[in-house]
Amino acid sequence: AEAYIKLSDSTQAVAVLKQALTVAQEIDSFYLQTGILNEIAEAYIKLSDSKEALTIFKQALNVIQDSHSLFPKTEQQTAIVIEMAETQAKLQRWGDALKTTKKCRLKYNDNSQCRVESLSKILRVYEEFENAEFKEEGKQNSN
Repeated sequence: AEAYIKLSDSTQAVAVLKQALTVAQEIDSFYLQTGILNEIAEAYIKLSDSKEALTIFKQALNVIQDSHSLFPKTEQQTAIVIEMAETQAKLQRWGDALKTTKKCRLKYNDNSQCRVESLSKILRVYEEFENAEFKEEGKQNSN
């Protein structure tokens, strides 16, 4: 899908993403499934389809909630939580993104590095949105 996005072939990208979604929904590992669903949501963001991205992202959140797993237990699972916080920020769900950072700790130990990394990603996305709005305002004022 990423290759089709880079080639500006959104029709093929969407077709591949739909296939990936079907496969992702069959995965038994809830953290792996969540990570893949998150990646699919990210691809839809790149295609400027935030509605579909949000739908897929909600599926990822439902998988986590259904698993009754509140906190990641491995570094791979922690990385998924970081990605989820970043995706929520890209969908401009700032409050949800910040809540997700609170899940960013290992079972018996506070993983502050994970929280710092996820917060920095959220801030980076926020800065990108702010810069885009500032640039858009500048264009409108110059016309």
